[in-house]
Amino acid sequence: MVTSMLMSLVLHGCVTTSLDMQPQGTLVDSAGQIRLSWEAPTTRADGTPAIDIAGFRLHYGLTSGTYAFLKTVGSHTSSGVSGLEPGRTYYFAITAYDSAGNESRLSDELAITIPLGIGQTPMLIIDPLRRGQAARFRVTGTNPEEVVSFLYSTSGEGEGPCSPQLGGLCVDLIDPHVFGEAAADSTGLATLPHTIPGNASPGQTIAIQAVIQRGPSGLASIKTNSITARVLDQ
Repeated sequence: MVTSMLMSLVLHGCVTTSLDMQPQGTLVDSAGQIRLSWEAPTTRADGTPAIDIAGFRLHYGLTSGTYAFLKTVGSHTSSGVSGLEPGRTYYFAITAYDSAGNESRLSDELAITIPLGIGQTPMLIIDPLRRGQAARFRVTGTNPEEVVSFLYSTSGEGEGPCSPQLGGLCVDLIDPHVFGEAAADSTGLATLPHTIPGNASPGQTIAIQAVIQRGPSGLASIKTNSITARVLDQ
């Protein structure tokens, strides 16, 4: 079930115009993503035109009011979100930021229950990252017994290196590092449990992606979607 509601954005932390965020067209696009769209605010708190809005950030998570994941979407007023677990309810909110880096407060919240059968192949799904606690990093849609390598970056998502071992496949993480591998089970699910360090800083963002080496010289290798997650306090 999809719920849409009126969402207000506040630039510099004061009153602004409202922002309507709702699923755009069909709930699931051809890439297996949930698509959301919204209207940009037109005025600032002081009533002057909001002409220097640089972009938007989409915040989401599995608990209302706690947004474990985020996606920076630039100046676009719609975005697809992948890596969502079918059958679970996710909560979404948006912020706007201007060219000086000032960010609005969170909009009102939108709740969406993810339809069964959604997802690209392969697809990365991760648990919220909490300091000192174990999280599961999962990839669905692989071949049984296939080995999946999990990468992380503290520098964020972006144009990453192209690996000769993966046949020149370029990942979507800046300065990535491997933090573990897992073999897929008979259903094509690869699961890597990993404990988040207890000294990790709350609010720190970590980008995650997985890759699978396939084919001679890795020429058929593939990558999953990438996800940026916040480290949450216990």
